[in-house]
Amino acid sequence: MLEIKNMTTTLGRNTILHNLNCNFESGVHGLLGPNGAGKTTFMRSLIGLYPSATGSILLNGANIHSVDIGYLPQKFGLFPGMTVRECMRYIAFSKGISSCSLDEDIESVIESVNLSSYIDKKAHTLSSGMVRRVGIAQAFLGNPPIIICDEPTAGLDPEERLRFRDLIKQTNCDDKIIIISTHIVDDAEFLCDYIEIIDQGYIIAKDTTDGIKTAMTRLWASPSIDTSEPASADPTLEDGYMYILKSYRNGV
Repeated sequence: MLEIKNMTTTLGRNTILHNLNCNFESGVHGLLGPNGAGKTTFMRSLIGLYPSATGSILLNGANIHSVDIGYLPQKFGLFPGMTVRECMRYIAFSKGISSCSLDEDIESVIESVNLSSYIDKKAHTLSSGMVRRVGIAQAFLGNPPIIICDEPTAGLDPEERLRFRDLIKQTNCDDKIIIISTHIVDDAEFLCDYIEIIDQGYIIAKDTTDGIKTAMTRLWASPSIDTSEPASADPTLEDGYMYILKSYRNGV
């Protein structure tokens, strides 16, 4: 379990995250919130990018280390003059990942994002979507217990977005925590076991995906259906998310 205790992050004169306390169980978590809610700051604070962040971050009761985390930032780039394989080796070195089977591990994660034919190509020959896919691959390098992805499907075409979904679904999360920040609620609904909603620097709700979906029961009426009773529709994650966000802002 990943435990966040009393996390506060201040940048300049602005406090972005306010005394957050939350736990992340094994499984896939979706971090939802409007622009400026604090999602990226939260993820960067988790991996230690902000020295100003206070509080504690514990993995199974022990202090967390960089080797424990695979991280895909919102903006990911490669050294243009290096091959994909060389970039992956450099990333592994910077993370402290050392393994006699490193090349095999690199080839495996690159294959998972359908880029095996580009592994020895220079990075500058890759499209922006391909670079994003390399970013996804490096987050899984070394089989870390925690994987954090900030807008992982941004810039991906529909086929590769579905491939990312398959990659997450095929990952054994019995002893792994995956945290995904996304604006695409459909992705979160399909992928995530749990949803955390953040707004104005506070975690305002956490539940299973089904629990968030049923936060509000909705009935839809169709004028084209000749019936005295409205046609019912199953609530979606977006319904629950918007209801919780609106209720929080209205002080309900």
